[in-house]
Amino acid sequence: KIRSLILDRLKMYDVQEAKIKFTNWPKSLKKGITEVKRVENIDKLVVFEGVVRKITSSFPRVREIEYECECGNCFKVEPINGKIPKAPCPNCGSRKLTLVKEDERDCQVIEVQEYPEGLRRQPDFIKVYLYDDLVGLVYPGDKVVVSGILKEVREPNKSHGDFCVEAISIEFVEDDLRNINLTADDIAKIKELARDPQIYEKLTKSLAPTVKGHDVIKQAI
Repeated sequence: KIRSLILDRLKMYDVQEAKIKFTNWPKSLKKGITEVKRVENIDKLVVFEGVVRKITSSFPRVREIEYECECGNCFKVEPINGKIPKAPCPNCGSRKLTLVKEDERDCQVIEVQEYPEGLRRQPDFIKVYLYDDLVGLVYPGDKVVVSGILKEVREPNKSHGDFCVEAISIEFVEDDLRNINLTADDIAKIKELARDPQIYEKLTKSLAPTVKGHDVIKQAI
């Protein structure tokens, strides 16, 4: 509904399509991954935080298919569990359909895991589907806040399934080093520090300065 309202307003400025993302979610809406993976949350908005542990290459994925029936009715079908259902015409029930259009989008699957700190169990994780401009945005090790719609994935004739999330937005918990622009002064300072013969000792002291007596470990890090 919100998307429809925004698109209606944008049409006043001759904008026909827009990708709408929501960010800066309040802490009250964020849940742990274990809390997110509940039947009661299916087809609802979920927001959670974690670390990216695995990513796939990008690939095309069909999001929607439009058919035309022999009666002249046109209707759209969405894949279920990655498979395209053989749906009859909702108007007359006929299965004599002609493919009109396939809506394909760039897709990438990532796995987001709970932070292991403080857990007394194996960290839980969930698969997240990224589309369009979200593809290629994250890498393993990135700490992110994910917002999206929780979906159920279950094979036909199987009693058990799994959960996944179709992402709406991705936020970085920490500043993304890939987006930092160094100025000429920054580069000059870095080169000056590189010429300092005591640079390793200074870096060692700056790493966890309240922890004493572990210089060898700090140098290894």
